[in-house]
Amino acid sequence: MNIIIFGGTKGIGKEIADSLRKKHIVYVCSKTASVFQEERFQSLPCDITKEEDVNGVVANMIIGCGKIDVVINSAGIVLMKPFLDYTSEDMDLVFNTNIKGSCLVAKAVVSIFKKQKGGRIIHLGSTRSFTVAPNKSVYAMSKFALRALNKSINLEFNKKGIYSSMVCPGKVDITGLNPQLVSPQDIIQAVEKIISLPNNTNIEEIIVGGML
Repeated sequence: MNIIIFGGTKGIGKEIADSLRKKHIVYVCSKTASVFQEERFQSLPCDITKEEDVNGVVANMIIGCGKIDVVINSAGIVLMKPFLDYTSEDMDLVFNTNIKGSCLVAKAVVSIFKKQKGGRIIHLGSTRSFTVAPNKSVYAMSKFALRALNKSINLEFNKKGIYSSMVCPGKVDITGLNPQLVSPQDIIQAVEKIISLPNNTNIEEIIVGGML
């Protein structure tokens, strides 16, 4: 498969990329990424809040590979503050990345998927896509909105073979030292389950660990 991972150069996105590139062609991109290429793998800079950057990455894979099978959006910002401490700038930062950026990614790839007559988007959500928590009001708002985007894409396009899914982990332990928390491997397994589905099948939401 040909896979693009937005936000794929650090954190969970990088863990997903490192696993998937063993079997698939993977393009990763992020705001801080440098241009790098080797067999079955390419890294590109991209600010997902800028439409021209997103369209450029999508076009790059089409030119290089001929088609896109899966797009994974793991780019996101977590900003924890008491509600009254959030500034207008804080809100712009979170909403532009988590909501506007996700919409720009979806818009760019759904256009390609329509021409291809199929494709998958996987959004990295959170248990905050379902419930709220102290000091995460603005973050939770953005993740609720991402869930609405996910459902809207399915409602409009699943009859055209275009599917959207969300993987929503609880608190993640990237150190591997706390078995009670969600591990990167748990998230990777959820992603791999989705991309291995038959073309006419979808899982709209997977909650990985955590409590609602």
